[in-house]
This record gives sequence, C-alpha cells and structure tokens, in this order.
Amino acid sequence: MADPRPLSVLIIDDNAEYDFTTVTRVMHLIQISSLYDAQNRVIDLSRRSRAQRADIIISDVNMERWFHRIPERNSSLWRRENFFPVGPVLALPFISGSRVTALVPYSSYWPETADDGPALVSLSMIFSAIYGRPVNLTEAREMILDKKIPITPESAVGRGLEELRDRFVARVQTSQISVLNVPRLIRRLDDWLETESASGLPIRDHEGILGLEYIEAGESDCVQLSSLCADMLGFRSPKNAEPVIGILKWLETLVPYSRDDSAVLYEAAVDVLATVQTAEDAGQADAKLNIIIDAHPFAKDRETKYLLRRVVMLFSWVYAWHQEPNDPEKRVSSAYAALNLKGRDAVNKYMGLLSINRDMVPDRDILKYKHRHAFTLDHDGDALAAYQLKHDVPGNLDPLEIDLCIRYANEEFMWNPVGNSDDPPFPSWMRHE
Repeated sequence: MADPRPLSVLIIDDNAEYDFTTVTRVMHLIQISSLYDAQNRVIDLSRRSRAQRADIIISDVNMERWFHRIPERNSSLWRRENFFPVGPVLALPFISGSRVTALVPYSSYWPETADDGPALVSLSMIFSAIYGRPVNLTEAREMILDKKIPITPESAVGRGLEELRDRFVARVQTSQISVLNVPRLIRRLDDWLETESASGLPIRDHEGILGLEYIEAGESDCVQLSSLCADMLGFRSPKNAEPVIGILKWLETLVPYSRDDSAVLYEAAVDVLATVQTAEDAGQADAKLNIIIDAHPFAKDRETKYLLRRVVMLFSWVYAWHQEPNDPEKRVSSAYAALNLKGRDAVNKYMGLLSINRDMVPDRDILKYKHRHAFTLDHDGDALAAYQLKHDVPGNLDPLEIDLCIRYANEEFMWNPVGNSDDPPFPSWMRHE
C-alpha cells in the first residue's frame, strides 16, 4: 500500500482573507476564488487521471467580490446585481459519484439557492452524486432549507469531516466500500497512544503514517487517520488521550466490516484465473496473462503486481497437483493450462512473470525484487526449477502464501486432507513445517 494521503479539501470562496494554517497541517487544500481558478482545476483533472480530487467541498454561495471584478458584471446575464450564486455551480465538476464526498455550504445566502434555477439544478446533481440516488428539484429544495449552515470556512471543515465519516460508514455498511486491516490499525493507534503520542501530526509510528485502507469503486486508497479525524484532534497533536479514545471508538464501529489483505489478494488471484479461463473459452490462445494480472485493480504498484503474479502462479500449481497427483511432467502441463499458456513459448511466458533471467534467482531479502524469490530452494541456481513445483519438495513460501494455497485447495476443489482422511495429502511445499 502506498503512503497514506491527506484528505483533499476544496474551498470555493472569493474571500482570500481566511487563514487555513490549522487545516493545512493535516489536509491538502485547494482554493478556488473565481471561474478562472475552477477552469484551470478542471483542465488539470482532465489531463491527469491521478490528479487529486476533493474529499470535502466547502462552498460559498454568493461570489460577489469576483462578480464585481469581471467586465460582464453589467450584462443582462445576471438576475440581480449583488447576488451571484455560482458557488454550487463551480463545485459541480469536482463531485465524483464513485467516491464518498461531503459538500458543506457556509453562506448566509444558502437559503436563496432554493429559489435560483441554475444553483438549484447544480445542487440537485451534487446531492444525487453524494447520496447515490436521483434527487429531484423539490427534494433538493427541501434539503437546502433544512441544512444547518456553519458560519465560517473553518467551522465548515469540521462539519465536512463529520459528514464525510458518516457517509463513509454508510457506504461500508452497504458494501460500497471495503475497509481493510482495521483491527491492526487500532492496535497501532493504541501503541502510539502509549509510546509516541507527543510526536506531532500526522500520527505515525515506526512503520510510518497511520492510515485507513479501503477499496471503493474498484480502487484502493489509504487516507491518513489524523486527516480523516482532524476535527476530533482539534487540528493539532493531542495533549491527552481523550480525542484519541474517540478515534478508537469510531474505528471499532468498522471492525465488523473489516477485511484483511489476504482476503483481497485471494479474491484477486481467483478473479485473474477466472478471467484467463474466460479468454481460453473465447478462443484467445495464449491470452496475455501478464497484462490481465497487471490490469487488475489489486496490482496498483510494482510490489502488488508481483505479489499477485506470484499467488496466481502458486494457485496454478495447486490446480496441477489436484489434477495430476502422480505424474510430475503432467503437472507442469496442467499448471501452464491453468494459466492459459500454450505452445513452444509457454515456458518463457511463465518464467517472464517473476524471473529476472535464467541465470539469476533473486533472494527474498533484496527489496528491489520483492515477491520474486524462488518457490523452492531445491533449484541449484536454475530459474525454471526455482519457480516450478512439480516435485514434492519443501517450499520457500511465506506463511501467508501457504495459507492462501490451502484455502484455494479447500474452496475450489474441496481438497482437505485435514478434514477428510480420504483426500490425498498436500505436497510438502503446501504445509507449514
């Protein structure tokens, strides 16, 4: 997982006098004070697929100061001279329906948007994206009139964090977001509270910055915990345990929905093998296995790409041992068939998934080649032998990898020698010894 990112807060306001120093300690701030700023930001988003989108949008309504600086201010375009309600309109391009977002207005003009056509239409679209369902103009108008409005942008950021967390939990509970490793995050925060609570923000320990990992709309993300809960911390390093205990209690509400990395990795590997089989059924001989793997949402960086390749290869050997319990050479053919690797070049394509070349088998301790070490130490320096498991030899696998292989055998083939004495035993490389 990449380093946790701070939340991104978009401030739409033509007043440049506000001081956001406390907010910028824990959040990435984007300020838009005019149509020109918004246009440039939209261009930035269109040019860079990974450009940072807003998690919280703090929006003024009446952009009157900017209105008085534009040449067209005396045009008949405007309904009345001193009311220019384009704040919600400028927010519209930055709303993403595929990710949780909070919109917080803070203007005294907010109720007037209920009677302004363009602003009302913009807000109905924004509410539809935020709540994940169509919000018609009548309902949008009711929501506008019912909403309590913070007085300043600073208080609006706190309100936005509360709404963001509430919406985040709602999406978790409805399976739109999958949270990962929450119990482990709680343990790290507990330890930090005991030993390192004076270390400042963002909250970090010896492993790095503490972040909440999750998957939303097929994309992995990780947000700094001290950014997501900045209002609970008072936007500063806590002076006592009370605010951190509040964060721990909030995290505990996510524990029942938490999954660990191994579950996500397992599902990703199974998904890849199913995709490969679909390609084979469709007559796509030698479908580009490495492309299928690397395009999977789990393979978001170099490390996870090779980890997923590795587990897919291991699962092919579980399949091969189940299909061919007695013949080592037929096991090789079965393993390649599970990966839809055919023809004379099958060996090279298989080797190309992890090996560097036929003369070098990376050591597991070389960080540059993480997840590319040999499946077994019984290879005498030959790279092909290092990544084949056709013989019943001790493995060189991590405990997690062994657990994943056992789960795959249990769930995909009902192969469970522990629970059923009639099943053949697992090969040595699949056993914790």
